[in-house]
Amino acid sequence: MYRCIQTLSVVCAVLVFAMTAVASATDTSEVARAAFQAKDRGQLLMAIGLFNQAMKDEQLSKKQRGLLLFGRGTAYQQLGMTEAALTDLDGVVALLPDFPGGYVYRAVIWTTERRYGEALTDLQQAHQLAPNDASVLLNLGNLYAQTGRLELAIENYGQAIGLRPDFDKAYFDRAGAYMVKHDFARAMADFDKAIELRPTFADAFANRGALHLANGNVERALSDLNAALELAPRNARYHGARANAYLVEARYGDALADFDEALQIDPGNPALYFGRGLANLFLDDTAAAIDDLQVAVRLRPTDANAAIWLHIARLHSNTVDKDEFATNAARVSRDVWPGAVLDLYLGALTSTEMLAKAQEGAEQDSERRLCEAQFYVADYGIHRGATNEALDIMKGVVSRCRSFALVYGSARAEISLAQH
Repeated sequence: MYRCIQTLSVVCAVLVFAMTAVASATDTSEVARAAFQAKDRGQLLMAIGLFNQAMKDEQLSKKQRGLLLFGRGTAYQQLGMTEAALTDLDGVVALLPDFPGGYVYRAVIWTTERRYGEALTDLQQAHQLAPNDASVLLNLGNLYAQTGRLELAIENYGQAIGLRPDFDKAYFDRAGAYMVKHDFARAMADFDKAIELRPTFADAFANRGALHLANGNVERALSDLNAALELAPRNARYHGARANAYLVEARYGDALADFDEALQIDPGNPALYFGRGLANLFLDDTAAAIDDLQVAVRLRPTDANAAIWLHIARLHSNTVDKDEFATNAARVSRDVWPGAVLDLYLGALTSTEMLAKAQEGAEQDSERRLCEAQFYVADYGIHRGATNEALDIMKGVVSRCRSFALVYGSARAEISLAQH
């Protein structure tokens, strides 16, 4: 038996059919069977070699050749060999115009290449051919979500769930769309359902944990992230997320251990260097913090947060970084928050002007921007000697901004450091 690809249930019928469709020659039938089995096991290079061998049979019908092209094309796609995959899937569409799988997998490639119009056309064709296939609707929902059409995404996820009430992936993806809409109650309900349907769904635990953290419930966040890591102990993203939760709880040693583990797995991830830099800073190891934050800036030179926090770490270490900070700040756009914070530390904006800049942008993010702006006003004041007034502002941030993990945890840490 073949395990179905969860996001494309029409494939299952194709694989079963493929085993009998090549019955014109016993040897070819066995080679094709072995090719699909190898692909199903993830032995993609072996599968491609077997598909090549099977397609040498000149007696293959159009259907048989189309199915073998489909198998090989999807193997190429999983290997990231886009041009070869697209060539094969074009062949599938030409030979099997009524087979939805060719359109769906070709849409995956279009989406990867940001050719969203072609992807939508292919998925709509697949839906027309297989109107009751929930996985086609899931793919449509994902395309709409990726292009910012969240209402249509949610609608398609809902239709997929209507066809398959046990479709855990559809609940999970709809939860992601609800999170982008800041509809956290519905997102939480969908994560709950996804986990109920699949208790080993590590991504659902991790994302629900992130949502608990955003809601200020660190204990539940850690519980979910622990569960995710029990299921996938070598996942760098989960370790990084748990480390960020530890930062909020002022468990800096635990955070540092998780960041270390994550960087062993994913040594080129700028967010992990940034997070470990904060952990080191809050442990008052400014030299290690500077080292990590310099790497974060080097990896993402246009990231305002990395440039800001490297400067803050320099301030904590009492080192002069005028030239370094000016160079780093020059690479960062001021059009996107928190770019304006750089101008506060550069002396180009007053605190009042920077707070006004924080009010510019999407209404749904205004509270977070204001919390961050108040934090930076307070930090700026601490490093210029206005400690008492600045600490009052920082304490206000702690009391009001628990839902914003980075600024809340940082404010608690800065208060502790300032009072040493």
